[in-house]
Amino acid sequence: MAGSRMSNNNQSRFKTAWLYCPVTDLGIVFVPVLFALLLLLIPSQSDRVFEQGIGSWASQFVLGNSTHVVLTFLLLSVRRDVLHATKRHAITVTLGSFLVLLATFFGFWTIDKYLHRFYSDLALAALLTFAMHHTLSQVKGLWSLYQLRAKTTHLPKPSNIERRLQYFFVPLGLGLIMTKWIYVPMIHDQNYAFVPGMLPQLPYFTTHFLLAAWAMFCATLIFQLLRTKTINASKLAYLSVHCSVVAVAIMWPMWGLIMSAGIHGLEYYFLVGRMLQPLETLENRPKEKLSKAWVWPIMILSMLPLFAIGLPRAPFAAHWFEHGRIFEGDRFLLNAIVVSHYFADAFIYRFRVPEIRKVALARLRFE
Repeated sequence: MAGSRMSNNNQSRFKTAWLYCPVTDLGIVFVPVLFALLLLLIPSQSDRVFEQGIGSWASQFVLGNSTHVVLTFLLLSVRRDVLHATKRHAITVTLGSFLVLLATFFGFWTIDKYLHRFYSDLALAALLTFAMHHTLSQVKGLWSLYQLRAKTTHLPKPSNIERRLQYFFVPLGLGLIMTKWIYVPMIHDQNYAFVPGMLPQLPYFTTHFLLAAWAMFCATLIFQLLRTKTINASKLAYLSVHCSVVAVAIMWPMWGLIMSAGIHGLEYYFLVGRMLQPLETLENRPKEKLSKAWVWPIMILSMLPLFAIGLPRAPFAAHWFEHGRIFEGDRFLLNAIVVSHYFADAFIYRFRVPEIRKVALARLRFE
């Protein structure tokens, strides 16, 4: 009897506060991970080069790490309250994104045409650094949303230690990953890093120190999540997966990138899908033109051009296209849209500005 009471008490400690629903929340983080694991289980005769190519392409253009970027501009064009959250918000976001688009496109084009190959590798390293910062920042943002959702269900507030860990999540994760990708050999006794053209400056065993530092951070975080009187199982599952994915990215960069990229794309699909839904409950609000039934079809249609750019890069389709591209410079255009999306997102989700926070949280159904 005593054992039964103890079991019931332990079970009662775990509560859930999902952003969407259990299937969606868990699917977002586990589908890319299981997809990568499935590729690892397939028998291979080529050191898994083909499987990694399939995984990388699918995470970018199916799960959405690259194709999702256009959804930012779909959101701004369809839901005007997001674009006009503050007095100068619209001009800042539209003009800034356009200038970033032009600068990135012509920057990559100039480097490719006129500068030494090293600068192309350096540009790629910079792009990967921005991309990983953006990915980890989104994780931090959704971490905050899980805490907001917990608040609405009367779950305990995060501890001060958890808040401090959340503050260091992005700089620590980014620093460890990029140190591995740029300065440490991919494999023991090999003299090449994950980023092409970058000669490793640190020995391979540095990988184990990087992994140990991340493991200590994650162990502290999980301990904080488990020591609360009532455990938020939804947030615990979300952060446990992301801690594991960062560890994989440090130890096995390509597989970690496939997992993190796939999760990032799916997270953004559902985030924008929620924000695009019409707000019919607000008083004195004109009827929004895009209905709920058309949200996902419009999202898919808007992403098709970027999917087309990515199709020639699929391992199974490269021979269908001359030079493996739709048109000359298509990769520069894709990278330019990606970077301009980074700029726009930095303003759309700047929650420390009260007006922006109010609009975004209303769209996300938190207010």
